[in-house]
Amino acid sequence: IKPRVDTGDILLQTSVPIHPEDTYGSLAATLATVGADLLVETLDRLESGTVTPVPQSTAGVSRAPKITPEMQILRWDRSAESLRGWIRALSPRPEAYTILRGKRIGITRASVVPEKGGEAPGTVVKVSPGICWVQTGEGLLAVEEVHPQGKRVMSIRDYLAGRPLSAGDRFET
Repeated sequence: IKPRVDTGDILLQTSVPIHPEDTYGSLAATLATVGADLLVETLDRLESGTVTPVPQSTAGVSRAPKITPEMQILRWDRSAESLRGWIRALSPRPEAYTILRGKRIGITRASVVPEKGGEAPGTVVKVSPGICWVQTGEGLLAVEEVHPQGKRVMSIRDYLAGRPLSAGDRFET
C-alpha cells in the first residue's frame, strides 16, 4: 500500500467507452456497475493467486480542479461545444446554471446547433415549441432540458409551455 492516493499497483482494470451523450451521472452509474463486477473478479483472482500487480504509469497524469460554485455558472462567451461539454460534466450535480429574469435556471441537457447565429452571447435566437437556441461565443446551443430554481427537472418543451421565452431574451452569466 502506498501512502499517496492513486499511486498503488493496479490489480485489474478495464476500459469503458464514453459516449457523446454521457453525463457525469450516466458515467458514474456505468462505472459503479463495471467497478462492482471488477471488484468481485479481482477478489476471486486474489484468492486464487492469479492476479499480478502492475505499477501505475505516471505518464499523462493530470489533476482535475475542485469544482467551485463559480465554475457552475455558464459563460455564454465560450463556444457551444465547450458549454455542452461543461453541462454534461456537471449533470445532474452539481449542475451548470445561468440566470434568466433574475432567477437561477439549471441547464441539464443541450446540444450544439450547426449554425452560427450573430447575436450577443446569451441571447435567445430561436424559440418554438420544444426549441430554445441560445447564441454562444462561437455557435448556437440548443437547450433541451432545464431545472428551474425550486422546481423539477423538465424538458425545454414543458418549460416553455409555462414560461414563454422570445427571441431576444437573455441568459445572464
